[in-house]
Amino acid sequence: MFTRYVRRRVKKIAAFIVLLVLMDLIKSLILWQGSPRLIRQPQDLDVLEGGSGRLTCDVNSLLHTEISWSFRDEPIHQRRFESGNDGQLWLRAARVEDGGTYRCTADTLLARITADVQVRVIRRHRRIVIPEADADDMCETAERRHLPAKNIFFIESTGHKCLTARQACSVESAARANPDANVTVHMHTTLLTDQMFGWSESLSNKTRSCRITQRLGQFDRVQIRYEELVEHTRDTPLWILQSDNHYNDSNYPIHHRSDAVRAAILWKYGGIYLDLDCMVLRSLKCLHNTTGMNPHNDKKSWLENGVMSFDAKHPFMYYLMRYMAYKYNPEDYISIGPTALTDAFKFFCNLWYIDFTPSKVYQCINDTTMMLKRHDAFYPINQERKKKEKFYLPDADDADVALLKNSFLVHVYGAGSGRPVPEGSLYGLLAQEYCPTVYAMAIGEGKF
Repeated sequence: MFTRYVRRRVKKIAAFIVLLVLMDLIKSLILWQGSPRLIRQPQDLDVLEGGSGRLTCDVNSLLHTEISWSFRDEPIHQRRFESGNDGQLWLRAARVEDGGTYRCTADTLLARITADVQVRVIRRHRRIVIPEADADDMCETAERRHLPAKNIFFIESTGHKCLTARQACSVESAARANPDANVTVHMHTTLLTDQMFGWSESLSNKTRSCRITQRLGQFDRVQIRYEELVEHTRDTPLWILQSDNHYNDSNYPIHHRSDAVRAAILWKYGGIYLDLDCMVLRSLKCLHNTTGMNPHNDKKSWLENGVMSFDAKHPFMYYLMRYMAYKYNPEDYISIGPTALTDAFKFFCNLWYIDFTPSKVYQCINDTTMMLKRHDAFYPINQERKKKEKFYLPDADDADVALLKNSFLVHVYGAGSGRPVPEGSLYGLLAQEYCPTVYAMAIGEGKF
């Protein structure tokens, strides 16, 4: 009888111990699930004076969580700050004195966590004001303002995983000037080098910024795609360059792939192609079946393929691809670039012995229509040495700013060379105005 009593007592004690353990586990589980946890550490922010920036505090918890921000250990009450229930803090019209340590605090009934983030406000040199356009082909006119946005795309064919700050600047400027457009950067996945260009080696990983590249994701319509770019030329006349291994013989595989892929994408899907050294100043939605003239030296009728806008399956783009496949020269870096574009347009529109006229609608093969944009639409400052120096002079000349009056964008020659960009230069001032996020981050990392 005593033995049965002991057994019952032992069972009760064991059950009690199990209950205590279970209660402790449940308590730990509640604490673990109910305590706020950072999904990711808040990222430091570099923002240009007068610009806007966003701090994000991503917190996960099963319980109701109150998220608040403080600056230098003081609650934030200024009207220029805007906080939301999702843990975001927007800084508007940033001032230099707004720089410092910000703290995110997440509270539940059970626990509190904090995370600090540094904000640096980069002082702006001065504002640049481009004169109001008066050309009759701009997209801001009343009849064009409500046109649907067109897809915009860039090509990065070196094979690097991240963009340079100046390339990212081009993407940001396009996204800001065309907020309704889908902006895509097509990036090659295999590392390449142009044997005849020293600059391709100078753009090493140390001048590229994955942090800046990732920040482009703050623009909802910006997408970066990593892919084998030449696959876009499949089922086009340009596929022969890949199938017959012509790219392997090229002294300029970066240039030749880029020239081929942009033509193929335009033909297949349509849209607007831009070089990664373009600074977009205005809306591009009204560009239609056009490319830009860029006369220089003794070449009065010369077209550049750095900016092209065409409908999908446009007959000229197919004609151009056939001509590019025919004229490919592995030792000439522009053989399927501007040279092919210029000559193909002459043949397609029967203009071989006639100088090109800007802003004229040309009737070409099969009643196809095309228009050439005036040189200042895309190339107000061309690649001649003395002229392109205007981008890099320490103090921008107002007369050079006036050259951009009727420009949709400006092709910044020499942007890929890595040469210094003084903050008061034309290039520096344009970057501060049209890609402020990238510029501030680049200065925060050392240089633009």
